[in-house]
Amino acid sequence: LEALNRIGTLLSSSLDRSRILAVAAEQITQLLNVDHCSIVVIAESGEEAKIVAEYPTSHLTGGSIPLVNNPVYETHKLQDVFV
Repeated sequence: LEALNRIGTLLSSSLDRSRILAVAAEQITQLLNVDHCSIVVIAESGEEAKIVAEYPTSHLTGGSIPLVNNPVYETHKLQDVFV
């Protein structure tokens, strides 16, 4: 709960979407003790997703992931959020 409270405080400190997503990626990486976190936004067409934030940053930010016939996406596409 303490970690979620800290994340909430950090996220509410800015109105800049890019900054919020970057902070969220960093905090998720630390909270889950993983090496990397990417946050993607699915296009309205549902055909691709754009990588909008990641931690640590790499060359992937701004890139797209095709979703048509993507087995990971096909398995979870009815959910609002998936990991």
